Amino acid sequence: MIKFVQFVLPNERSSNVEKMAKYLVERDYRFEAKVTKKNEISFSCERTIPEKTEVIAIEVSPSGPEVFQAVDRLIEKAYKKINESIAISDTSDSK
Repeated sequence: MIKFVQFVLPNERSSNVEKMAKYLVERDYRFEAKVTKKNEISFSCERTIPEKTEVIAIEVSPSGPEVFQAVDRLIEKAYKKINESIAISDTSDSK
């Protein structure tokens, strides 16, 4: 796997999105990007757990300036999904 870094001009990404991404990475999630045959970019947030890869969010974007918003949406979706599953788990544990 090749890790990639996305460089964004200052003030183009909210600090909340950066915090969400850091939260996900700290929990062993990673972000991947693939170029499709239609020349679009497919982004995913996933992690490998024993025996399988768990994909928690996918976002597809045209190649171009839309990529920045697509990455933000991906991070927001993944963060929301993780926190919803934690809340559900906490609720079922308290019963």
